[in-house]
Amino acid sequence: FRASTPLPAFQKFVQAYPALTKHTNFSMVERSFEGGEGRVIGHLLMQDKKIARIEFIMIEDGDNWKIQGLELKAPESND
Repeated sequence: FRASTPLPAFQKFVQAYPALTKHTNFSMVERSFEGGEGRVIGHLLMQDKKIARIEFIMIEDGDNWKIQGLELKAPESND
């Protein structure tokens, strides 16, 4: 992703999803790793107290884990 995405395109992507930069806390809900693939699911607590659900799809790259993709659900009220 990094190699194939120009920096301006990445910045535009991040700006399109304020939950990625305007959260005050991240809490991990679940994680699973099997073979060379993994998933990390968590919640982003927004400044307005809404919660966004995020899931990171991971791949193993040598001794490291890298984010291959992500799914972000729109923030909802924390009532």
